[in-house]
Amino acid sequence: MHIDPIEEEKARPKVQETFSAIKTALNLPRVPIFFRYLANFEDYLCFIWEKIDKNLSDKSFSTLTDEVSDFYYKNLEVIYQPDEETASKIKGILVLPADQYAVKKDIEKSIRINTELVLTFLSLREAVKGWAVGVRLISQEHFKYGTKAEESVIDELIDIPAGEDSFSLARAHDELIETPGLTVSAYSKFLEVMFEETYFLRKQKEYVYKRVEIERYLLGQIHQIPHSIQSSYSMVASLAAKDPYFNELLYLLSDSFPTLAVFRLTSSVVGKIMLSRL
Repeated sequence: MHIDPIEEEKARPKVQETFSAIKTALNLPRVPIFFRYLANFEDYLCFIWEKIDKNLSDKSFSTLTDEVSDFYYKNLEVIYQPDEETASKIKGILVLPADQYAVKKDIEKSIRINTELVLTFLSLREAVKGWAVGVRLISQEHFKYGTKAEESVIDELIDIPAGEDSFSLARAHDELIETPGLTVSAYSKFLEVMFEETYFLRKQKEYVYKRVEIERYLLGQIHQIPHSIQSSYSMVASLAAKDPYFNELLYLLSDSFPTLAVFRLTSSVVGKIMLSRL
């Protein structure tokens, strides 16, 4: 990809103002990476954030979020339970009751935020997919499936710096799991196990079938979003088509963002299931 996420300190004033609103609305110390990428398209970011914020302020959206996260948990719990070795590993990492409480609290928060983002980005995907899905808008020399180039893009989007240590892994996820009041080593080790379990789960045949079921459910729920997040191709184009990397924006909205949002929600729910074994 040609674009990089824009950090808050380097953002233009209008984007910084939107970033501040995002952190306040989501109650996060850092702007999620989705919006840092969208900051490359300032007009679109400001436009779409107003739509998203309207839902976040609506109690019916909060109710929908609770229903979706509960469905997600119950369905993953059917196909995933940590084995004895993993359960023992978690008990060895989170020894103190205070550590367990802090992680459980943050995992619950991450599930809520990730569910909100899943509903949001699936809705955006559905709005633009008639034009963008199935069209590989990033040239093949820059993004090929299974190549090192693709792996680096995925690492970047998931906020896991390739080759970095556990402390960096914990710091990289502070936008979705607020840094808790426990030792960094315990927190980072828990995150490592959580993501290892998530990657393992995604390779299982049972997960592939369940994912289809969950996807159908989620697509049905986006129609329950109280305030429609209208972002058709023509609307996106009117705000960003003049940008030289407009095609990358379409790719993010129609492919990368929905995939990443679901991955994060899955990881958070896996973490909650793991914690239930304590």
